[in-house]
Amino acid sequence: MFTMLELIVTLSVIAILVTVLLPRLLKARRRAGYASWLAVRKSHQIDARCILYFTFEEGKAARVENLAKAAEVSSLFTPTDLDGVVMEGGVPCSSQWTRGRFHDKGALHFNGTDTSVQVPYHGALNELKTQAAVEAWVYGSSLTGTRPILVRGNDPGSLALFHDDSAGLGFELGGATCHGPKLEENTWYYVVGVYDETHLRLYVNGGEVASTAFSGSVTYVPTTAALEIGSGWGRNWRGIIDGVALLRDELSPDEVKKSYELGRTR
Repeated sequence: MFTMLELIVTLSVIAILVTVLLPRLLKARRRAGYASWLAVRKSHQIDARCILYFTFEEGKAARVENLAKAAEVSSLFTPTDLDGVVMEGGVPCSSQWTRGRFHDKGALHFNGTDTSVQVPYHGALNELKTQAAVEAWVYGSSLTGTRPILVRGNDPGSLALFHDDSAGLGFELGGATCHGPKLEENTWYYVVGVYDETHLRLYVNGGEVASTAFSGSVTYVPTTAALEIGSGWGRNWRGIIDGVALLRDELSPDEVKKSYELGRTR
């Protein structure tokens, strides 16, 4: 049996250990999580399927950069000033930077009214004909109405990843649309839309949540429309978007799950 003094001493030692060690453990966990996320980033950078990859980790810099390094796409998009073409609405770019999926790393905050990232047109955006994948980490501070995550075009060959407060998460390509569950506000999600030649598929946090039969080559109406992140169809995302990637090939279920597992630790 512990005496009262021994119990007090033991509890005091435990409290001291918790106070000293817990912050260190949390910091080590964040570092381990970020190291895992670096593995995801590196795989996208060197993946020949990847057309666009934005980490938005420039912090308070005035530029964002496409990190896809495949030889045929590395020079497609040059960094663009955030307070010019990319960030619209006349809002100072410094007010749009925020902490992202990892606490000490950057992401972009969208005000839900007039901010967006505009990726200039390039022919590579029309290469999503028989397979495609788009992914992002998203945090919606308001999910009322339709909130676009990524949109290109309004025609039957459009590409879109979005959330609707009545239909839920949506992925659109080539005139077909796949709807998944409704997301909760103020919560981080890893969302992925995939076209694998037979179905449109939606994944949330590593698992498939919906699919819609669709086959054949995507027919693009001739367009030079920009690809928009955080806006589209006259609507805007409200919240944070981090780690956006666009691939001209499918991602397998195992790839989606692995990417989520590597990126979910904070």
